[in-house]
Amino acid sequence: MKTRTTILICACAALTALSCAERPTAAEDDVLGVWADADSELLRTERFALLFERCDTLLTATLHRLDPDTALLGRVVFGPRGIVGQQLGASPACGFDPGKRLPSGELRLLVDGRERQLRRIERIVPTAPYEMLRAESGEVGSCLQQWTSGASIGVDDEAVQFEAGTNRHSYMFLLSPAMVYCRAARMRYGDRGALFAQNIRLMANSNTGEYTAEMAADNATVSGAPLHIDEAKFRPDQCTFDADGIYWSFIGFDGETILLNGCGETYRFDRPGKDGGPDEWFAFEKY
Repeated sequence: MKTRTTILICACAALTALSCAERPTAAEDDVLGVWADADSELLRTERFALLFERCDTLLTATLHRLDPDTALLGRVVFGPRGIVGQQLGASPACGFDPGKRLPSGELRLLVDGRERQLRRIERIVPTAPYEMLRAESGEVGSCLQQWTSGASIGVDDEAVQFEAGTNRHSYMFLLSPAMVYCRAARMRYGDRGALFAQNIRLMANSNTGEYTAEMAADNATVSGAPLHIDEAKFRPDQCTFDADGIYWSFIGFDGETILLNGCGETYRFDRPGKDGGPDEWFAFEKY
């Protein structure tokens, strides 16, 4: 991939590197999962690390690939009125610090030489590909939760798109010529639909003119809090905007597909196959 860079490095835009020999492994330190503090959130899988961080008035999203070789895949820095730095393209990041567990159980990160300690709000268990549930009455919520789990990556010369779903969270990192969209959200699925609650949203859309740079005031508290569905707020003919999040209502299904009302468009969820599913598979933990 060619590297395309228009970047203004800010004090919070990079993780301080360790030497390659010092890079801890997931097996040694049990670092897989969703981690957060008041001003940051980290999704750490075996192959990827997606970090969101707030520093003064700047919000940064950074995506690293950790396997087979450590590399920076993309970074974007949002200011109050526009993007102030952006980098797209695989570049060497030997020794990227994916975090080390402390005796207290917290995850220690070095961010621009500063120590940041994050607590785990959800554990991720990697697994081999497996046969997922088929949609049927009484199992729609479990299928939505299971079908959206895992992590997938797509890259070319112009864009990088990373998506990941855990049992309780959903992530997106998209850098493209027309749009930048990076977000972290909590998800809760039920047989009548899904509740989607963003706690971090970085959006710059040149087609619509939208520019949003938001992170919850106390991010760890918000991201770690469980979502509770109010069944009365599901409406098959529309989505519902609520203080708790957005309710995407169930429309219909067959064994391989589930349809939800996605606020002006229909969201289609397809059952992943063992050979055509995500790049990383995570274990399913039914609510």
